[in-house]
Amino acid sequence: MRIHLLDPLLANQIAAGEVIERPSSVIKELIENSLDANATKIRVEVENGGQSLICVKDNGSGVHPEDLTLALQRHATSKIQSYDDLTRVMSLGFRGEALASIASVSRLKMMSAMQTLRTGFMIKNNINGIIEAPTPIAHPIGTTVEVADLFYQTPARKKFLRAERTEFQHIETMMHRLVLSRMDVAFELTHNQRDIFSTKATHQLHDEEKRVATILGNEFISNALHIAYENHAMQLKGWIAEPRYSRSQADMQLIYLNGRFIRDKTIFHAIREAYRDVLFHGRHPAFLLYLTVDPLVVDVNVHPTKQEVRFKDSNAIFSFVHRGIHDALSSVRPGVIVAPNSENPTVCDHTNHFVPPQQKLMQLNITEQMKTYHALHGSAEPVEILPESSEDEKQTYPLGFAVGQIHNTYIIAQNALGMVMVDMHAAHERILYEKMKITMDQSKVVMQPLLIPLVFELPLQEIHAFENHADIFLKMGFVIELIGKSQFIVREVPALLKNKNIQTLLRDIFSDLIVEGKSARFSAEINAVLSSVACHAALRAPHALSISEMNAILRDMEQTENSGCCNHGRPTWKQFFTNELDKLFFRGR
Repeated sequence: MRIHLLDPLLANQIAAGEVIERPSSVIKELIENSLDANATKIRVEVENGGQSLICVKDNGSGVHPEDLTLALQRHATSKIQSYDDLTRVMSLGFRGEALASIASVSRLKMMSAMQTLRTGFMIKNNINGIIEAPTPIAHPIGTTVEVADLFYQTPARKKFLRAERTEFQHIETMMHRLVLSRMDVAFELTHNQRDIFSTKATHQLHDEEKRVATILGNEFISNALHIAYENHAMQLKGWIAEPRYSRSQADMQLIYLNGRFIRDKTIFHAIREAYRDVLFHGRHPAFLLYLTVDPLVVDVNVHPTKQEVRFKDSNAIFSFVHRGIHDALSSVRPGVIVAPNSENPTVCDHTNHFVPPQQKLMQLNITEQMKTYHALHGSAEPVEILPESSEDEKQTYPLGFAVGQIHNTYIIAQNALGMVMVDMHAAHERILYEKMKITMDQSKVVMQPLLIPLVFELPLQEIHAFENHADIFLKMGFVIELIGKSQFIVREVPALLKNKNIQTLLRDIFSDLIVEGKSARFSAEINAVLSSVACHAALRAPHALSISEMNAILRDMEQTENSGCCNHGRPTWKQFFTNELDKLFFRGR
């Protein structure tokens, strides 16, 4: 067969295979066009899961009648004019493929009116895919696009569509993403002429949280930290769930980059690393985050769906996101919230709005603290009579004051809102772990000479990775020399890692440096050892404590980062409100 040009309709149908996967893809493309047209209200009407009809109405700026025919042509766009525009694009669409692709696989009708013109115009494609001339109609300011009989011209594609219920679930998921992408836009969705949801445009944090609760659930927003973190070049805002609210699946993880929903490995990895110390094994964090960067540092023209992006400096993105999430999670400690049925905030559980914290040093250094707690034993007096704390003192300390123990395992304390129960071992484990990390960061790494130096060969790429980061390895506690062209000799290693498989660890670190330009494996291994040491050194049940010793643990918890959970992600304490206790005994009825 000789080389020839494809028929324009066939070319558009091929392009539709990349852009239009199912009805939800049509809705995504049409709503993004509406948002680019500065619409503040968007209504979506769907029939038969989007297979029979999709109608998107907006109150945006509209399309000039002379541009209507051009709008359905491939590579026709109002978003960019030059390559320079492409490198700094902020609009959601810019390829000029969506409308042409949709029109090639459906019966499309487009109606639009502009503020500067007295009448609206309509354009549609006929059964042969030919675009008819615009005709004048009565239409409000904005644009309406109707897509009927999706994939009627491509039966092979249509047979891959699922049942009506399944397709509508995909539409709902897509709508939820779009609704959360722009809080300042009102959205409506109907299916088979039945109202599904309606949201109002909002600019206030309280109203934004209501919208998030509507989409992601009240439980998410009530267990979420609001984050607002920025530097001179980037901004990170949104909500991250506290470790106690984790998921069995990674199904509640939403990231928007400059208003666009994306899935990016670098950002997801940064978030997972930030949660590493506080999330229970096998669980997944939940979050809704908005990352804003200079469009010059990100390439969104990577994939037709634009969900994949490429950063010029992925390390800077990783570090920024990791620091923002880590600092927010570190603030999870006893703070100020509003108790149920209470109008005024008071001292109790966790704070739900994050301000980058300053790490406060605990009252005892690690050696003194270890000696203090190791000195405790079963013969300690189980009861100690102390003067009752005043109300002012209870307000001062979020966890209140200890009143006793249950089975020498759980500390019972009274605070302003009721009763606090603390898992003695889990709490002490976190206190020791965080203190050990501080000590480790502030002091020089202790190195252990190897009785028999370790010699092994590495490929050329890994040798170059070592040479480029030799000073970092020395700082971490590795004394490594290059002998010959492809052999290393390891003479000293960090003392905390002396029982680890050093050769495997180094190979993994080299691999990370080649792929990502950095590696977190060393700090992860060190932290794993410190976590294990803290776990074994912490108080174990049953162990009787005096009231003073219990209060010492409570005060340390209030000053410790991540004190809401132990090193393995288990909760360390629980607040029981007075009204909850009253209900157990039918008080006030």
